Amino acid sequence: MKRFIYFFSLIILTSILFSSCQPCIDGMGPVSKETIEFKKFTKLDLRIPAKLTLKTGNDHVATITSNENILKNIRAEVRGNTLVIGSKNCIGKVDKLEIELIVSSLDEIVLNGSGSIKSVSQLEADDMELKINGSGNILTEVFTSDLRATINGSGNIIINGTVKDADIEISGSGDFKGIALDAFTSDIEINGSGDVRLNVKNDLSVKINGSGSVYYLGEPKIRTKISGSGEVKKLRSK
Repeated sequence: MKRFIYFFSLIILTSILFSSCQPCIDGMGPVSKETIEFKKFTKLDLRIPAKLTLKTGNDHVATITSNENILKNIRAEVRGNTLVIGSKNCIGKVDKLEIELIVSSLDEIVLNGSGSIKSVSQLEADDMELKINGSGNILTEVFTSDLRATINGSGNIIINGTVKDADIEISGSGDFKGIALDAFTSDIEINGSGDVRLNVKNDLSVKINGSGSVYYLGEPKIRTKISGSGEVKKLRSK
């Protein structure tokens, strides 16, 4: 009986592994554009290695530029309040993969993989969440009460603007580059070698497990708990 269970489990595991190893598609054919209109959404989940530019407006429209076979492979749809941009097969080498996205507002951005998201308009919301899983980059300006930023991997968040509270968590070697971000309070946790830079006015709480560092401007009250070679340093104002 045990041998049967082991053999059956092995079959299931093998089928899962093979089903997840679909070949990647390289770009072929001329570079074209496709425009897609969506119903209203307030969250974005990017799952392909695209260079995405965000603009605010009255519409909810994406213009995707890439090789024709890549355009046919991309899947973009609104699920609940989230626009999910993914692909049927993983994407390999392409001549170009760019997305221009117009939205009325966003309160959550999730970037999976090695893509990049750049907002050329300030994003305003009561609460804002930014999350990177992988090596991608998010560049944005925000105006919000509560900001939650999470980096899992080696990605970077480059951010400026104004927030009441900044809750930042890094697992890995990613960096939060927010020296131009003004926060009244901030709660930071680093597990690994990632770094955080920001401007804090009132209260700063830091927990570090590893070699990560926090560099700050301002005169906040500071609470620290450090395990490893990590450090908290005050930066000199220019």
